[in-house]
Amino acid sequence: MSVRAKLLLAIAPLAAAIAVIGAVAVFSAARLGRSPDEMLRQNYQSVRAAQTMREALERLDAAASLVLAGQLEAVRSEASYRSRFVDALLLQEASVFEQDEDAPTRRLRSDWTIYERAYDGFVRATAEGHAAATARLYATELSPSFERIKRTLDEIVAVNQRAMLDKSGWSREAARETMGVVALATLFALATALPVSGWLVYRVLRRLDVLTHAVERLGAGGFDVRVALPGTDEISQLATRFNEMAERLAEYRASSLGKLLAAQKSTQAAIDGLPDPTLLFDAQRSLVNVNRAATEILGLRAGGDLEPLAGLPVGVRQAVERARDRVLETGEPFVPRGFDEAVAVATAGRPSFFLARGAPTAHGDASTVAATVILQEVTRLRRFDELRSDLVATVAHELRTPLTSLRMSILLCLEQATGDAQQGLLATARDDCERLQATVDELLDLARIQSGELELRRRWVPARELLAAAADAATARARERAVRVDVDVPAADLDVSVDWERLQLALTNLLANAIRHSPAGGTVRLVAAAVGGDVRFVVADEGEGIDAEHVGFVFERFYRVPGSLPGGVGLGLSIAREIVSAHGGQIGVDTHPGAGCRFWFTVPREGAAALQAS
Repeated sequence: MSVRAKLLLAIAPLAAAIAVIGAVAVFSAARLGRSPDEMLRQNYQSVRAAQTMREALERLDAAASLVLAGQLEAVRSEASYRSRFVDALLLQEASVFEQDEDAPTRRLRSDWTIYERAYDGFVRATAEGHAAATARLYATELSPSFERIKRTLDEIVAVNQRAMLDKSGWSREAARETMGVVALATLFALATALPVSGWLVYRVLRRLDVLTHAVERLGAGGFDVRVALPGTDEISQLATRFNEMAERLAEYRASSLGKLLAAQKSTQAAIDGLPDPTLLFDAQRSLVNVNRAATEILGLRAGGDLEPLAGLPVGVRQAVERARDRVLETGEPFVPRGFDEAVAVATAGRPSFFLARGAPTAHGDASTVAATVILQEVTRLRRFDELRSDLVATVAHELRTPLTSLRMSILLCLEQATGDAQQGLLATARDDCERLQATVDELLDLARIQSGELELRRRWVPARELLAAAADAATARARERAVRVDVDVPAADLDVSVDWERLQLALTNLLANAIRHSPAGGTVRLVAAAVGGDVRFVVADEGEGIDAEHVGFVFERFYRVPGSLPGGVGLGLSIAREIVSAHGGQIGVDTHPGAGCRFWFTVPREGAAALQAS
């Protein structure tokens, strides 16, 4: 059986269930619609006939009343009203379907006969001109018969109205029963058809699942996979073709061409493993291959657009084309002259810098047939080059100013200037010497730290003493800047095992930075608190804050935030980071432009506990 036939067979139970539900619904709806219509039509005929008889009877009575009033010509219309009453009475007698309607109908016929006979006498008395007899007949016979017939008609109408109400309730009950029958039929049909259809579909899909898993294994390189699906349907035929294809692929993989493709995949995997974007061009300058880094960083794909480099930034495209053209034209590697040729590419929201390098690929006859261009990331190297230039400029600036002052002071002293001027010059020379000494000390401290010569002499000290000593050391500087230093005294038992002098240097550098960037009248706060197993030190100022683009560089060597106040060579925060790291802690900054900075660092307390226990 074919797959098409199996699927049709799976649908058949659902189709049969739908047909059964539809038949039950149609039959029930037809029965429900036919019965109330027929019953209500019969009652409606009786009510309509009663209304017609009442109208004709009232017209006859009105004509009799006019005759009594002297309008004898009114009696001429009585024949038509009698005919209408008789026709309606015959219709009523033919429409008697209710049990309580038969007796009033027979009584109506009898009362009408009496009324008609009385009306005939009334008409004759009128024609003979016997006014007294006419009045007597109307009062004694005609009017009582009129009232009896009206009561009988009211009774017939009431019987039919009650029957209509009863049938309306029956219709509602029948509708509810019909809904229940349709619902039960639906549930039964679905409960029977769905499992059967689901089972039949599952049998088809299970075979497809087996084939799908085999395809996945083959795609993953499992060329030994085979599928056993007996039968003659399309899926079995597809399984047979799949096995033949897998057999041929296995043979193909074992051949030399398969080995060549495997080598190509290995080469591609090696290229994709390179962290720098790598682009391969043929002799016609067409891009034939790229690695994963080129796709992720530059968005390049080989073999796609006619001009795949058109989507690159202008500087990057020019650098790649320059390296490619130089290699293809000269057949020699292309090496950039310096970091000034680096081009910027936005990665992860921040610019990264790359240098384009080129290498040729040649045949045995040394003719160049392809060029490989590698965009080497040099962001950190470029940054180091900038730091080197900044170091030279900063140190030259920091040394030139005090040396100029010292030179002038020495010249004036040699000219034997005396008095207060000489004292002031000597004081200035002393301050400049201290600035030079501080700069040299910072450079030496950084050199010792980076060379691994920094040895910590740990001892147990209270955190409050560290904060108090740092605040005392910064008193003079804070007074010059009109800045107040507040110390939040920590708990008495908050102790740490640290190198007093080194950690004091880190705290002093952070405090000096906070004072330098605080406005006049501002406050710098020193805080220490236990956080888990660490002691957290915080130095908070009320300065201008740091923009987000500079936060990641504030602890780099020789880095100074653009626009910051003069003073220092940009080593204080870097030295603080190295000292904290040597203690096994962490350092960071929380800041927002215009909201000040909170420099913090942590020191583990485990060393203090061990020292105290010993």
